[in-house]
Amino acid sequence: MEHRPSSVTEGKPKERIKAANMEFRLEDKSFLTEVDEMNKTFFAKRAIIGKNLLVKKNVYLTVGSDGNVKNLSTDRPLGEIKEFKNDIIVPGFVNCHTHVVDAFAKEAGYGMDVESTVAPPNGLKHRLLKETAETKKIHGIRQAIIEFLSNGTTCFIDFREEGREGVALLRNALSNQLIKAKILGRPLTTENIETVLAISDGLGLSSLNKFIDEELESIRRSIQGSGKLVAYHASETPELRAESLRVYKESDILRGVKRLSPSFIVHATHATKSDIEYLKTQEIPVVLCPRANGYLGVGIPPIKRLVEAGISLCLGTDNLMLNAPDLFREFDYLVRIARLQGITLNPREIMKMVTVYPSMFLKERHFLEEGVPADFFVFELDKPNIKGMSDFLKALVLRGSKGNLKATYINGAQVWRSNFSSS
Repeated sequence: MEHRPSSVTEGKPKERIKAANMEFRLEDKSFLTEVDEMNKTFFAKRAIIGKNLLVKKNVYLTVGSDGNVKNLSTDRPLGEIKEFKNDIIVPGFVNCHTHVVDAFAKEAGYGMDVESTVAPPNGLKHRLLKETAETKKIHGIRQAIIEFLSNGTTCFIDFREEGREGVALLRNALSNQLIKAKILGRPLTTENIETVLAISDGLGLSSLNKFIDEELESIRRSIQGSGKLVAYHASETPELRAESLRVYKESDILRGVKRLSPSFIVHATHATKSDIEYLKTQEIPVVLCPRANGYLGVGIPPIKRLVEAGISLCLGTDNLMLNAPDLFREFDYLVRIARLQGITLNPREIMKMVTVYPSMFLKERHFLEEGVPADFFVFELDKPNIKGMSDFLKALVLRGSKGNLKATYINGAQVWRSNFSSS
């Protein structure tokens, strides 16, 4: 698909962003930025319901005028019903760690090490972000949104670099979109924390090694009582961990949890037993990005130790320039590397990593029950890769793919549909 720049190269930044959005919207007929007429009741052969993710048969899901689930029942209600007779309704996924704005630079850093690829301020990614026009960034974001919706992701948590302007760019790009996002900004200096917090959903920091203890405590005070999130990259590489031990006499995990009180941490690729025990006592969730770790060659997270310690684990796909934002592929990779560590993960627990566990720190429910937003996708059970399976959670986690999706709904409205589906 070729982007035609003629109508989006003039005017003020916000006007250019809106123009880019409008132009791209016309090019992809599977992506619906205008809400279709809401079908108030849906029927599916199966549906995954509640925070225990129980698979129920013959479910009718009714959506209220507010976009929330009004009723879940096995009794057929009156009125028009949208039927999915050979499908399963699945709660929308939360992709818990992304850097979506670098989507314009897919595979630009292939084969490079982590420092050269993504480390601030001089890694390839950061140089490209500075050099690239807004319109090209917006085009990449728009394609990323389609990818999210086409693989069942209805909410994503983004670490947004470039200070207040970086947050504003992404927020403006998403302003007429139906996907849900939490944008965690990154201040350019500790002096502009408040300006970033004013327009973001919190702070998403890179390595803490560049912050002294007093700065971390100042950040914590800025966040306290605001209801906003704060998170950081932790022990992603052995080098960053070693630097923290050398300079601050503590691992970046222990130091950050003590002084920042994060909502969650990202990676923990090189977390030790003592780190994990402390995370457990402080009830800090960990967002794993195993495919990104593998892509960059930085290691494999200690999945077995984290699971056995009872840490709440979530999943993210990390930089769009490195990985397709596809949580089905993340499931597949996670299961296999966990087996290398001697543990077989429960498919229900894996599903909770992108639904139930993010709900805990987001303080909003991302699973299907009455009174919550009707965010879900329809997954086809009659495809060759799934047909014949009776354990539907195993089917989703171990063999599912975006090719099984028929449609994605947010607040009960269809926001994406497969071009290959008759429904």
